[in-house]
Amino acid sequence: MSAEPLTSPLIELRHLGIAYLSGSRQVDVITDIALSLGAGDVLGLVGESGSGKSTLASALLGSLRTSSFVSSGSVRVAGQDPFALKGRALRRFRSSTIALVPQNAGAALTPTMRVGDQLIETISLQRTIPGPGRRAEAERLLRLVRLPNPAEALEKYPHQFSGGQQQRIGIAMALAARPAVLVLDEPTTGLDVVTQAAILETLEQLQHELGMSMVLVSHDLGVIERLCSDVAVMRQGRVVESGPTAQVLSRPQHPYTRGLIASIPRIAAPGIPPSLDETVLEAHERGQQAEPRTDVQVRRPPAGTRKVLEIRGLTVDYRRKPSPGTGPTVEDVDLDIFAGEIVALVGESGSGKSTIANVVAGLQTREAGTLTLEDGEKLGDTASRRPRPIRKAIQMIFQNADTSLNPRHTVGDAVGRPARLFGLRGRSVEAALAEVDLPATFSARLPGQLSGGQRQRVGIARAIVAEPTLVLADEIVSALDVSVQSSILRLMDRLSVERELGFLFITHDLAVVRAVADRVVVLYLGRIVEEGRSDEIFSGVSHPYTRLLLDSVIELGHTRHPVLTVGRDEVPDAPPATGCPFAGRCPLELPACRTVRPPVIELTATHRLRCHASVESLEALSGRAAEKSPGPDGAVIR
Repeated sequence: MSAEPLTSPLIELRHLGIAYLSGSRQVDVITDIALSLGAGDVLGLVGESGSGKSTLASALLGSLRTSSFVSSGSVRVAGQDPFALKGRALRRFRSSTIALVPQNAGAALTPTMRVGDQLIETISLQRTIPGPGRRAEAERLLRLVRLPNPAEALEKYPHQFSGGQQQRIGIAMALAARPAVLVLDEPTTGLDVVTQAAILETLEQLQHELGMSMVLVSHDLGVIERLCSDVAVMRQGRVVESGPTAQVLSRPQHPYTRGLIASIPRIAAPGIPPSLDETVLEAHERGQQAEPRTDVQVRRPPAGTRKVLEIRGLTVDYRRKPSPGTGPTVEDVDLDIFAGEIVALVGESGSGKSTIANVVAGLQTREAGTLTLEDGEKLGDTASRRPRPIRKAIQMIFQNADTSLNPRHTVGDAVGRPARLFGLRGRSVEAALAEVDLPATFSARLPGQLSGGQRQRVGIARAIVAEPTLVLADEIVSALDVSVQSSILRLMDRLSVERELGFLFITHDLAVVRAVADRVVVLYLGRIVEEGRSDEIFSGVSHPYTRLLLDSVIELGHTRHPVLTVGRDEVPDAPPATGCPFAGRCPLELPACRTVRPPVIELTATHRLRCHASVESLEALSGRAAEKSPGPDGAVIR
């Protein structure tokens, strides 16, 4: 990729500009972009939200939002101008020349059609495969993207697959017409680290075997580094830096690129990284020398010993009737959260993280177990059965601020409602907004007038205005770019300390966990397999499942040599009735693992895991020596 035209490039953008009309005024979205991409290359588009990445990717397919238009320059893909095509020609172009894998493939699949029928419908566009052979081709495509049991999968509906499996099906759909270019818009955002690693391995394999060109839109620079041959860094609709990926990411020249890299949380470096400093970028644009911030905010250990939530023996069962050989969705979970403490719940999709949070919030009933607040108050099953002081004490921040805020109600309405509901006359909207670093003038705005990070701050303000003691934060930074993510993490850290709030933080991003969490609880199929202080989880002996999670993390500038990669595609549909839930995927499996509940191994006073394997075997699997307890007893098995 280069700013100069290549010989017969597959993709060529010449001084491209894209704009839309606001009344009689033209608003530029993309400005003077000149890029080329050769056959077999992979281009990464990175930058903050609103930088123009997705708009540029959409332009390659000849697709722009209503009222948007090409204001200057041109787009060529395989020698064709997508904006000159109409009707059937455009549909064929978007399947056989270039195809899209959207961020949420599940939403792009037709829910009422079997997967096989959807694939065959797309395959038929080629007209080179006769009717009887189309089903075999559909099965071949599912096998190509490494979907387990492809023949059976053809007969299933989209909702019968996990998010990662739906993403694989979306890739197979895009490949059905054998396009020359594959455009992937945040294909791994929202996926857990194991599923993300598996999807990236699939894409690497496809690119190697098919020699396919790809354009990857992502805010994850680790993903960009792993998959892309070239990268273009975008800011405010312009490309500020571009070139070979290894060169740009290892020796960035523009302060914006350096600021993005500095904003990335890292497992090897605990602490919250800095957000982008706009004053630095503005100084650079004025021709002044300036460098981005590099300070890291290391979390202070919570001083409080006041327990705000105690969970004992929590069991949740989604089964309508018990199935032979399977157990409850969540079983026998014990968990404590203290004032000023951030406790992270981690695990793959389907591990029970959100289920536990929903039970605490009163949005999900339970079969067994007790939940107790700091004053000894027992929590009823549902929020409607809890008295007002209890509902006030527990607040939730949702993953998607776009859907959790009413688009027709102002920010002031949203933030002020809990204060009105709980009769907190002394709490003002302006004060709550100030606590999350938003100006009082935002109270008159609608959610659609705010950025993603600003909407998430409004969601936090709405939670804390009720003066809770416990906040449930469910994937609140997963959809944010790294710089905005950093600012939200700093805010959560500050509120937990200043207000002595207990946070139950649900996330799939282990680098974020390392940055902000005090303690970590690792879940697998609704069972706790390991828990401990953050430093113990990330640098000590690990449960085999925790090892799989850690080995699946993709970090910028760090080449991992995974100890455990087996079983990535073998997640069972339901937890087993007996034994260790991870037994079928574990390289240390022993005969007792299938039938006997694993014992608790206490590695330190605060670090414990459940496993039948010996400490020596776990040390070898973790690739490091165990961090022994300072006490005289060492590791104790009970």
